[in-house]
Amino acid sequence: MTTASSELSTQEVGQENQWTETTIVKHYLDHNLPQQISSVIESVLDFGNEPELRNELARLVVQETRKYITDTKLSEEVKHIAHEFLDYGIETSPEILLHCLSVAFTARDFCMQVSQGLDFSPNQAFFACLVHDYGRFEKKVIELTTEGNSIWNGTLKKPRLKLSDPEWAMVTTHPQRGYEIIKTKAQQLGIEDDPTIQLALHSTLLHQRWFNPPEEIVEKNRSYPNNEILADLGFNPKEIPPIVLLSTLADVYCARLDPFRHFYQKPQSPEEAIAAMTDDLGTHFDPELGKAFLDWRSSF
Repeated sequence: MTTASSELSTQEVGQENQWTETTIVKHYLDHNLPQQISSVIESVLDFGNEPELRNELARLVVQETRKYITDTKLSEEVKHIAHEFLDYGIETSPEILLHCLSVAFTARDFCMQVSQGLDFSPNQAFFACLVHDYGRFEKKVIELTTEGNSIWNGTLKKPRLKLSDPEWAMVTTHPQRGYEIIKTKAQQLGIEDDPTIQLALHSTLLHQRWFNPPEEIVEKNRSYPNNEILADLGFNPKEIPPIVLLSTLADVYCARLDPFRHFYQKPQSPEEAIAAMTDDLGTHFDPELGKAFLDWRSSF
């Protein structure tokens, strides 16, 4: 999950009525999935059935993703966790699941093209980023960050909408919840030391951490979990593994393009997202990997 802060901006969103289910789904297919997958889905998706369009999109993306997972060289235990995640996601929140899938495929495709300096495979990056928002499927968090919540007031009249401090605090615990879910599932399967699981634990727990956060970001708890929480979990807050540097980039990039957040955040074009993220190199993002990632996206 990525939001700019506890204050969720509606500036520059434009007219609400431009976002129908059809335009939302088409924007997602155009910008948030690999072309080889989006083209298959678009060819069979029934755009005339708007009430079910979002759920049907999620079902078809999951169907294609299962085929991919089955063909990977990931262990059967890791595949089992991935399939469980897809089941849980599509039942709980198709919108959050579609974001996770977008992040996973983006990270995988980056690794397939730019592998220098990375200590993991494209398949490992896919799994680690797929489950990065596992903790966000908590019912109370979903209620705070989806369109049906009353804080959005059914309109985009307010220039800025704000979660209360307790609500934001609840949202910021989702990395820890996801970390505990993955850790528990791995222990039950006897694979807690599996390298792919370790990558997923790092990605899940640390994807909301900034590379070099300014003091204001730390004070507002926008780079989380904080140092004290990480130390209690046995992590060195000063160490950011490469998988986290990548998952953070992919998460923010995909979130900026995400049309399912249109009710509080204008979906950006790839060019807009790249420009905005370029400004955050060295603070939010690792400058070296960040430049490589944004150069890669600019080549499309």
